[in-house]
Amino acid sequence: MHRNNKYHDKAPDFNELSTKYPSLLEFLVEGRSYDWKNPIAMVELTKILLLEDYGIKWDLPTTHLCPPVTNRANYILWMNDLLEMQSQKNQEIIGIDVGTGASCIYPLLGSKMFNWNFVGTDIDENSITHAKKLVDMNEDLNSKISLIHVQDCSNILINVIDINKKYDFVVCNPPFFSSEEESEKRNPKTSRQATNSELQTTGGEVSFVCRMIDDSVSIGTNITWYSTMLGKKSSIKPIKQYLSSCNISLIYTTEFVQGKTQRWGLAWNMHPESTCIQKPSSLVVSKIMTKTVFHYSSAAALFKTIAETVQGINNVTIKKKDVLGGTVLLSVDESSVSIKIMQLQPKQYVVEVKFLGKDLTNSYQNFYEHFSRIVYNI
Repeated sequence: MHRNNKYHDKAPDFNELSTKYPSLLEFLVEGRSYDWKNPIAMVELTKILLLEDYGIKWDLPTTHLCPPVTNRANYILWMNDLLEMQSQKNQEIIGIDVGTGASCIYPLLGSKMFNWNFVGTDIDENSITHAKKLVDMNEDLNSKISLIHVQDCSNILINVIDINKKYDFVVCNPPFFSSEEESEKRNPKTSRQATNSELQTTGGEVSFVCRMIDDSVSIGTNITWYSTMLGKKSSIKPIKQYLSSCNISLIYTTEFVQGKTQRWGLAWNMHPESTCIQKPSSLVVSKIMTKTVFHYSSAAALFKTIAETVQGINNVTIKKKDVLGGTVLLSVDESSVSIKIMQLQPKQYVVEVKFLGKDLTNSYQNFYEHFSRIVYNI
């Protein structure tokens, strides 16, 4: 879970919420756990969490896919991390949500959390109609979110948006599956309610994202960050291979974890790396770097942030993790790097990053600068 997620250190307390929102009571199982298989229960919980924690008014027909708030907030927070890496950021951020759905969840969260502007697109007219109702329900966001019904399902970005305009990012949660049979094999412990267009697309998510990559090659730098969520870890490799075949080298990946559910994020950028990634001028890198941090609630939370951060950096591979020992061994290109956490006192830790190669490399410099921004908050 992202370090800035509202639920990072404390999961929603259903009993506590039910005292304020009695409509939850009928969905509590033995007064403790929640009825995750019930689509009505899922909509009610999502509606309450969005109102309680984000001030968003929301509702959804149970015929549509109900988005888990924690997961969607993770994606928005990760996109904000990517935007903060830019050397220059527009005063007015505008993003595109491909397949915004009836829930309109990314535009609503992004506008509320970071004051972003959004263009949401979808091929399902009923979804767009309901999304517009949600935007109208939240009058403070009405001027920040516009919605487009896509007539031709073969179009993703080109022939949908004005590609001559500048946009800061694309978020996308494509249909994961290629067929109804495949979608029926998904997690049996959660609600299965969704429309076909929300679950299935020809060729599955790999095919969909590769088509979006084709669009990004044509659109180029008019969009800064292209990104997608993926439902299968196995999809990352073929998509990265396709990006490489298109001569796209600036690629970031991350993992979204909430409870027992895992999703993956993948982002790419058409700008030359030197013009896109912010280089802190005051940051001098040596073979051993240490810094004391105070903003983590526990060693486990710090360790988790470190693991999630390094997984999202291009050309970095985790070779070994020792949670109890507080150490991580990495490979940055062909060089080894160790990270060690040492607790000084409650909520005070020293994080040591040690380069184990012979000579410092540009890849290590890039790795350390990204690591410092996320973990050290430099």
